[in-house]
Amino acid sequence: MKRAEFLRFAALTMGFILAAPPAFAITEAKFTPQSLADAQKAGKPIPVHISAPWCPICAMQHPILKSLKAAPTFMHVVMLDVDFDSQKDDVRTLGANMQSTLIVQSVMILGRIKTITL
Repeated sequence: MKRAEFLRFAALTMGFILAAPPAFAITEAKFTPQSLADAQKAGKPIPVHISAPWCPICAMQHPILKSLKAAPTFMHVVMLDVDFDSQKDDVRTLGANMQSTLIVQSVMILGRIKTITL
């Protein structure tokens, strides 16, 4: 998937689940089963980003995600980060098999983006 397509898909997907006006401050946290459950109970949209510090695709995704997190439209999003190397059990629980995976969740999983091809 090309970078522009990734941006369009991410914005469209997140825009779809963010139809309500912002009610919470932006939150970014390390993924734990409890942090996911808390965000789900609060009814917040939840992008889960699985990345690794050595991954070049992840490095390309970080500025895109940072710009989305800075946008006022996404102020009530909870962004959960999963380290591909140190959180293997969580990666498996989420059904991912590689780094550079973005899983967008609300109450149910809405979409997955696994790679960007430039």
